[in-house]
Amino acid sequence: MTVDKKEDRISVSARVFSRDGRIVAAMKDNEFFINPNNYFRSERPDPHTLVVYDQMNQKVLDVEYLNARGIRFLGVFNHPKGRVVISSTEGIFRNTICTGEAGDAEIVFPD
Repeated sequence: MTVDKKEDRISVSARVFSRDGRIVAAMKDNEFFINPNNYFRSERPDPHTLVVYDQMNQKVLDVEYLNARGIRFLGVFNHPKGRVVISSTEGIFRNTICTGEAGDAEIVFPD
C-alpha cells in the first residue's frame, strides 16, 4: 500500500491478495479494480466507499474516501512471509486514531 500526495489530494495505491497469493483487488491512484475470478462479493454502501470480500467471505478491503485530504483504509494484506491486518478491532492499528495536517500524521493509541 502506498499513499502519495498528488495535486494537493491523497492518492492511494494498493494490492490485496488472497491467502493463496492470487490478487483479489487493487487500487491505483484512487481507481479500483476487482479480480472477477477471485472474490466473493463487493459492496458500495455509498459512492465513496468500497468493501470487498474474498472467496472465503472474509472482508479483505474496506476503503472510504473522506475528502481530498482524508481516507479510511482497512484491509487484510497476505504476504508469503505473513499476514498484516489493518482493522479497528484487530491487528496493528486496533483501536487507534490517526490524525494529520500539512503532511504530518499522528497515531494515537487510546487507553
